[in-house]
Amino acid sequence: MYTLNKSTSKHLIKWILTREDKFTQVAFLFLSKQNAINARFYPLISSSKKIRIVYVSGISIRYFDQIIMKISTIVFSKISFRLSQYSIIHTFSIREIYNLKHQVLHFDDPTYTSSELISLTGRETDLNNKLLKSYIITTNDFTKSWLDSNLKLTKTIVIEQGYHKNDYIAQLKKEQFICGYSSNYIHYGTDKHSKHSTWGADLLISKIIPEVTKSDPTIMFYLIGKVGKCAAAKLQEFSNVRCFGKLSFYDNLKILSNCSIGLYPREFDHKRSVLKIFTYIGSSLPIVTFDLIDTNFVKLHKLGVTVKDADSFIAAVLNLRGNPYLLNDFKENIMHVRSNYTWENLALKMDNFFQGI
Repeated sequence: MYTLNKSTSKHLIKWILTREDKFTQVAFLFLSKQNAINARFYPLISSSKKIRIVYVSGISIRYFDQIIMKISTIVFSKISFRLSQYSIIHTFSIREIYNLKHQVLHFDDPTYTSSELISLTGRETDLNNKLLKSYIITTNDFTKSWLDSNLKLTKTIVIEQGYHKNDYIAQLKKEQFICGYSSNYIHYGTDKHSKHSTWGADLLISKIIPEVTKSDPTIMFYLIGKVGKCAAAKLQEFSNVRCFGKLSFYDNLKILSNCSIGLYPREFDHKRSVLKIFTYIGSSLPIVTFDLIDTNFVKLHKLGVTVKDADSFIAAVLNLRGNPYLLNDFKENIMHVRSNYTWENLALKMDNFFQGI
């Protein structure tokens, strides 16, 4: 379960029974271990001081979350009488359209397909026909450019990915060099998500860990995420690998803060902004990654090493192990930019944009 912002959040039932509200913006969130609003949407909305969060909670019983989520969606669509006091609504699905003047769609995971574009232009047309104003909040300039070139009646705003602040201070020994990797799933071989463009860890487990270990067995790997059976069996071969399982946002940051660098061993380019990259930045970790649109932020701000192929990735890890001055340069660059990307500061940026609307 996510931690609620008590000053802005109200359960659906209590919200329906409340006659007046001081907020002019509203968002509906479903909170659950299984089907929660994703790790991008919830912390950004929850960190805002201007948005009323109306929530429904779920529990980890089979099918319970799906049933409650469907019921909640129906209820949300039938409560127009309670929405009249708001002027702005934040939504997370192209299909969600409410009768409020300003409609804000949070859109951080585009497919850039024709079917998705048809849905977006259809949404824009529907809103325009109802004399409602359309906004899209996305996370990067590439997506904004694609949206701006295809949507003529929608204002696009970039609010970047962010990270949770953590007061934990790592006590890393000078001789330690630890590579951190965080993902929902760490799957390999015959594991379910081994070929998934975001959750698969085949390259990490089959090539990067073995070859780095062969060159320097003192380098440690801290892996955070749900480890598949095949991945677990393979990783048992390496005494320098520690698996921590799936952790909360804050525990995730705590473990990563003990690392020397963060790894993003993905060759597939989603052409979006990657939350994991900003989690590493929040943990003050220089990053080794492939050179992608996904990771352009690292290259632009010189926050680590971007490479073209797996061999160069391995070489970059080994080079950082032996080059503390370069490592410190990257850390200094991270310290210059990281404060702008706390969820609190990103929410303030969003709040300021909608101030007075």
